[in-house]
Amino acid sequence: MGLPGVIYKPERIEKIPRCQGEGKIAALIGPSNKKFGIDKIRARRIEYHTDILYHYTAGEGGQLIDAVVDFFLEARLCHDPQRAPINHAYIIDVGDLDGLSRREMIDRYLKAARVVSEINDWIDMEVYIGADRVGTDAVTISEGETYPNAFTYLMNKIDQHLYKMAHGDPTLGYSNPPRLSIAYAAIPEGLSVNDAVKLTDPAAPGDFSYIRSSRVVLYENPKTLTHFAGLVAGTYPWENPGKHVYKFVDEAKLKKRPWLELVQLKESGINADWLYHPRDERRYGPVWPVASSYCKDQAGQRPVDSTIYARYACDYVARQVIEAAGQMVYDVATQDAVNLLKTSAASIIAKAIDQKVLRDGTVDAYVNVDDPNILDVQMWLTPLESIETVEIFTQILAGAEYGRA
Repeated sequence: MGLPGVIYKPERIEKIPRCQGEGKIAALIGPSNKKFGIDKIRARRIEYHTDILYHYTAGEGGQLIDAVVDFFLEARLCHDPQRAPINHAYIIDVGDLDGLSRREMIDRYLKAARVVSEINDWIDMEVYIGADRVGTDAVTISEGETYPNAFTYLMNKIDQHLYKMAHGDPTLGYSNPPRLSIAYAAIPEGLSVNDAVKLTDPAAPGDFSYIRSSRVVLYENPKTLTHFAGLVAGTYPWENPGKHVYKFVDEAKLKKRPWLELVQLKESGINADWLYHPRDERRYGPVWPVASSYCKDQAGQRPVDSTIYARYACDYVARQVIEAAGQMVYDVATQDAVNLLKTSAASIIAKAIDQKVLRDGTVDAYVNVDDPNILDVQMWLTPLESIETVEIFTQILAGAEYGRA
């Protein structure tokens, strides 16, 4: 019983929990309402969504701040044993995009991608908020260099950046050790389903006129992109994110489509949401999380890693092999590192198979024929529910070649 004349108020409970776990590390890249030069784009590490608020006055955060909150709502679920709450994230503000040309917007996102490559951390996902604003019209990059679709041009350039990240070769301009990441972006608004599926169609004419990559994930709704990315981030790497539903999404923001359109988008490698109806509840989640490579090629084939969970399962194991290789080549001679890595990798693969992360896998390592300071690593990994292998090739240079924190 309370004291007379004393008014008791309920304890304040934060909307987003402050727990931390083993979720995927994300770089959230997007526009604010701040105006600054492209050379001022940089990364900020945050552990809680409130950390980013200190860098903005009221109204300055714009789309970026709203997207960060949505991401943390989905990615930091503390009391569900089936989820893996994130530990931290990186925020990269590309500034105010209003009034910029398509090329200027593209330049800012590609600058942000380069900033990601310089982060001394393992980045599992890069979320390009607002990239849909470049649109699908033609874009001129330089005199005599015009491409038919600005959005697919940007996504292909990001895919090239991810290739450099995965190979870790300083001769490609990237100085960090190899890192395997996946990019997420929403497609431009206002496209019909028939126009949307052309974004991944290999038959599209012209250079960079379509995007089809197992490291580029497209999503149909710019308003809920970071809800989708947050759901993926909070899923264990060996599980299908499609088994989960959104916890905090505003139903009014969701696009509701008939099942035939949802299947059409999925078959084209574009993610969409559907209503899951358990008992009397109304729950929404992704149809079947896929990469843009899920769209079949002209021979009617799609790669084995074209689903998000297959790609992440392989990357999860490959990361352990890469980290082991990086430590060994730093500590001992390259040939000794080869022998040690083969033994260590066999143990990593055996554990992954035992834990049902992979069906099978093998790793080979050898000294590069052109440079004795480079360790070539090749992996053949078979995801669950597959009989085909995903091949990953990367190179590890002697530790002194990399910028180490």
